[in-house]
Order: sequence, then structure tokens, then C-alpha cells
Amino acid sequence: MESKKLSLLLIGLIVLSSFSLCIQTVSAQNSFTYLFDGMFEETTLTRVNMGAKVTVVYPAWSNKAPTTFTTTGSGAYTFTTDTQPLYFMYDLSSYYGYNMTRQYWLGTNEISGSYNVYVAFPQLSTINFVIRALGGVQSGTYITATLLSTTNNAVVEQRVIDSTDQAVMNLRPEATYQITMLYPDGSVFSFGNIVASSTVITLTTSPMSFPDEIIWRYQYVRIYADRPQGSTSTIQVAFQDTYGGTISVYYVIYDNMNNIVAEMLYGSVSSFNDVWMDMPNNQSYFLTATIQHTVFGTMTFEQLIGGTSGANAPRLDLSVFGSFYGFPLENIFAVIIILLVFGIFSAMNAWIGAFGGTMIAIFLYWIGWFDIQSTGIFVFAFCVIILIGITFWKRRGG
Repeated sequence: MESKKLSLLLIGLIVLSSFSLCIQTVSAQNSFTYLFDGMFEETTLTRVNMGAKVTVVYPAWSNKAPTTFTTTGSGAYTFTTDTQPLYFMYDLSSYYGYNMTRQYWLGTNEISGSYNVYVAFPQLSTINFVIRALGGVQSGTYITATLLSTTNNAVVEQRVIDSTDQAVMNLRPEATYQITMLYPDGSVFSFGNIVASSTVITLTTSPMSFPDEIIWRYQYVRIYADRPQGSTSTIQVAFQDTYGGTISVYYVIYDNMNNIVAEMLYGSVSSFNDVWMDMPNNQSYFLTATIQHTVFGTMTFEQLIGGTSGANAPRLDLSVFGSFYGFPLENIFAVIIILLVFGIFSAMNAWIGAFGGTMIAIFLYWIGWFDIQSTGIFVFAFCVIILIGITFWKRRGG
């Protein structure tokens, strides 16, 4: 009998302890604490000596009015509430007086956190991200813009993707951000590094596939650049290390005048997928990459990224010879070659010289030595050649 009473007492204590633990857990979740610091100038990551107005917006079901406060500008501001917010809105108008806001939407389990408020001089630009996903974007998915070369509190904006699969962010024009999608289940899809150079940017959720020949040649570590299907001004750079020993990856994209148009340095990564905008499809580019690996040592890759004017054009680099009065020597060499071809023919067969000179000009344009603003001049040249040919043919009694 005594043993039964003791057993019942123990069971009662266990139930009471569990009930008490549940009450403590529920009560702990009724308090939500968030820290806000800044404003910070995002280009220099230095503190701005003025606070930002923060508006805390709650879910509609809470029937709770928004709360507004101003950060100190000299340290962290602590905000505590009894209801988990939906998002924070940062009013940046106190910074040089421009009318611009940024937002940070909270994840479902984001019951606390620390956030920096970033601003940029002289102005931010409104960017509309259009997400292209098979079957549409899942409801409750966020898109995040993170500053590069930072480690903590580097998110400048996090917004919800609406029912039209779009999201608007206020970003610094021509700056590079790391763009990611955060799904409701906590999984993340990274678009890599995006240059905010256009007011509308379309992002495709499927990563770039490596061609079979690249996978066959580079079994463990590979990097490849390509233009996404349907794009006229985008280059996508993908990297993958299936072995898992990458120390660093550094790649550069050059235009056909040997100017650096994009470059990126990564530390220890297993994969990335970068998207570079404003790369006209009628131009060819060249990718060079250096990879430091724990197993394979130093590896280098080179690849031509073709354009419509020369999808497989060889890149013959004469930039080592410099320029003459601001003109690249490769352009000067091209003009001399064209003039020589035109000049070696006599007046009796000038139409052959015109044809040969035009063909040489097209070839030099193809390899990037001859730079013109419009390829329509070649069409005009061929029309002139046809007229000259007809004239010579008639003179010879044809």
C-alpha cells in the first residue's frame, strides 16, 4: 500500500514538473526582444551619428497597432514586445533628408535578434526582383540582400515575395549584393552575387547546369560561365567542389578590350552561383579563375563567353603593347592591316580589294581587334562592293 502511495506521489510530481515546465516555456515565448544598432553607411561600414526611425508592424490577427521608436545612433537600442512582429520598417529620411525606407521581415521562429540599419549616400534605388520558379514561389518565402565582405549583421533588407512572385528592395545602384531566398521550412536558395544595375532583375530558382563535357573533364572541381537561356545581358558563373577542399576561388571577367568588368573572391566554399548584369549579348567576354585547393593545389581555368557577334571568337590579347594617344594598339594594327589589304590591289581589280578588306575587317572585329559602334557598316560595305562589281562587269562587256 505504501509503495502504491509512493508511486502515485512520484507520478504526481512528474506531471506537476512537466506542467510547470510548459508554463515556463509558454511564458518565455510571450516576450520578444530585438536589438537595433545604427544607422551605418553601407559603403564604408562606418557609423552615422544619427538614429533611424524604426516602425514595428504586427500581424493583422494581433489587432496591435504599429510601434515606432528612434535608435540612438551611438549604440544598440533594445526593443521588447509581447507579440512577435511581422516586419520592421526603417525610415532613413533623417540621413541627408531623402525619402527612402527599408524593410526586414521576420522568419516564423525569429523570436529575438540583433539588426543593423544600413543607409547609403547619395541615394538608394528601387529594384524589383522577379522570381522565376517552376510552379511559382511558395507562400511565405522571403528574399534577402546581404552586403559582401561582412560577417555579422550584414542584411540590408529582407522582404516577403508577394503573390505575383515579385519583391521590391531599395538597394545601392551598381553595388554587388548576395541575394538569397529563405523558404518557410528554413531552407535557403542562393542566387549568388547580384549587381544592382537594373530597376528590374529576373532571378531563376534553378541553378545553372554544368555541360557534360565540363563534368567529364573536371570530375571534382569545376567552374563555368554561361548566358542563361533567354537572357540578352546576363552572365552566370557557377562553381562546384564535389571533393570539399576549396581554400579560395578568385575569378575575373574581361571584355574584348581586356578591361575587367567583374571579379569576385571567395574563401572556403563548396559551390556558388553568381549572376552579373549588363553584359551585352553582342559582345564576347573572357573568364579566368584561380582556385586554391587542399588536395589539388593551385588550379587555373580559362574560358571564352561568346556573344552573338562571335560565339566562338578567339581572344588574341595585345593589351601588353599598351596604347598610342589613348587608342589601343590592337585597334591601330587592325586599321593598318585593313588599309594594306585595300591598297595592294590595283584599280583594275579594286572590287576584289574592297571585298577582301571588308572580310578582313569582319574577321578582326570577330577576334576583338576592330571596334565599331554598329555592325551595319559591314552591310553597307557589301552593298558598295556589289555596286562596284556590277560596274566592273559592265565595263568588261558583261
